Amino acid sequence: MGLIRLQSSSLPSGSVIGHAKSYYTTKNDLQGTATFTDTATINYTPKSSNSVLRISAVFHISGEGSFRCVVDNVSLGDPTNHYMFFDVDVQNSSFSNSERQTTSPCWFYTNTSTASKTIKVQFRSYDTSGPHAIAVNELHENVNFSHIEIMEIAG
Repeated sequence: MGLIRLQSSSLPSGSVIGHAKSYYTTKNDLQGTATFTDTATINYTPKSSNSVLRISAVFHISGEGSFRCVVDNVSLGDPTNHYMFFDVDVQNSSFSNSERQTTSPCWFYTNTSTASKTIKVQFRSYDTSGPHAIAVNELHENVNFSHIEIMEIAG
């Protein structure tokens, strides 16, 4: 029996027609950065011009700040004046039993073309002074843990 290839346009609505995943392995301490800073990026070329991109992320995070998802420089919701406070303790190594949190936000983007998309997750700290910082990958630098994942769903 030979291989049968299906065109994404022939799959029913709700079918997964594409997938991509990119790991973010850099430690990023955003102390004193109250503007959104690119933290992780993935480029994705949709297979259909009538689909939804489910954008999910997993980050190891601590501190005080906020994050958002941006597709081709358009924010998918802007958390202006909204901040989260993640568990934070001072530490020198991953063995000091201090607290960190894993956050796994998810966004949906209605796609209308097959042009390549640049998708970013951006973080910012609570303010530009004092100890109000947000840190990503303090314990998982150079480890495949934090990531962005795209699932394209047929419309």
